[in-house]
Amino acid sequence: MNYKLTNALCVVAMLLVTLNPTANAEAPKYKNPTGKQLPILAWFSIHPDSAQTPERYRELAEAGFNLSYSMLSKAESVGKALNASRGTGVKLIVSCNELAKETEATVERFMNDGQVAGWFLCDEPKVPRFQEMTELRDRILSVDTTHLLYMNLYPIDFPADRLGAPSYQDYAEQYARELAPGFLSFDHYPVVDYGKGVTLKPRYYENLELMLSLSRTYEMPFWAFALTTAHGPYPVPTREHLRLQVFSNLAYGAQGIQYITYWQPGRQRWDFHNAPIDETGQRTNVWYLLRDLNREILALSPVFLGAEVVDVAHTGVDIPAGTHRLSSLPYLFAGLQSSGEGVLVSHLRNGAKHYLMIVNRDVNRAQRISLRVHHSVQRVLPDGTTSAVPNRAQTLSPGDYLLYTWE
Repeated sequence: MNYKLTNALCVVAMLLVTLNPTANAEAPKYKNPTGKQLPILAWFSIHPDSAQTPERYRELAEAGFNLSYSMLSKAESVGKALNASRGTGVKLIVSCNELAKETEATVERFMNDGQVAGWFLCDEPKVPRFQEMTELRDRILSVDTTHLLYMNLYPIDFPADRLGAPSYQDYAEQYARELAPGFLSFDHYPVVDYGKGVTLKPRYYENLELMLSLSRTYEMPFWAFALTTAHGPYPVPTREHLRLQVFSNLAYGAQGIQYITYWQPGRQRWDFHNAPIDETGQRTNVWYLLRDLNREILALSPVFLGAEVVDVAHTGVDIPAGTHRLSSLPYLFAGLQSSGEGVLVSHLRNGAKHYLMIVNRDVNRAQRISLRVHHSVQRVLPDGTTSAVPNRAQTLSPGDYLLYTWE
């Protein structure tokens, strides 16, 4: 992320944490802050303080969000935001300077407010800062063990030597082991255009593979991002760009979807533009894309929320780095073929139900998918209902998916 305010809050937090953390503090077990809905978080959300109004939170909820992180700097602003969000269905990840300066008092002030989803500790901490963030974590846990502790990891393509670790995997494993935040979060924005057309970064799926592995090893769910604000080599997001990121994340078992940014930051450093809400507070076309996509995600919450990944694999002549090639399908399926670059294939289990998800990972081209399916299998539609499986090949736009279920 590396926005100035976020980094400032991180620095303040690390400078002001106590040198005597609570002994043997135990991180809380992960609890979904949004109940039966999949968490959908707006990063750099409603902004500035003057926009912390019920109308803006209702607009955020209308776009399908149930969590907000606004980078508020003062406890007074947090109180205003909590009141403004009340009754809208949107909860807050809380940050303010007082959370670092007067940790226990600030947590005690807000922890019993039902609008609080969790506490923001830091974005993208490097290894030398892990101990300091552990101390801040313990200060919070000395008062409150019921809410989320939010921190977020760098992506896999960030240079390991700048992270203070021998490799990205060492960095991520040390984070999970030492900070024990209860859940994992990472940002990786794969859709880029360096002047020769839109492509995917080569290590995107490798990053998802590692998050899935860490999630299994440390029994922590993970949340993943989609980029919604153009800047630098990142193009204005299209329907296809957003769907590829979101449904790839969900196919790998992500238990929360995060978008950055909701409100457009200033242009001075990164030339941010075409955010869902622009600098003047007006909706852009991206806002409507998110509204429609988020409604679909929420309708599919019974599929993805709490789902376990049985296996995830890829097809195609060339498969993404760090992944493995599809060798077999569940016994009720056979003969999978695609007309292009290849697809992502995920077998998910949620309670007594099984799901097979096929995602077109080609960011530019549609693919024709053919698959033989047993008559006992149902197709899951975007609204969460089921139907019989069509006896014909299906065309998938970039990022689109086929979803099947059986018991």
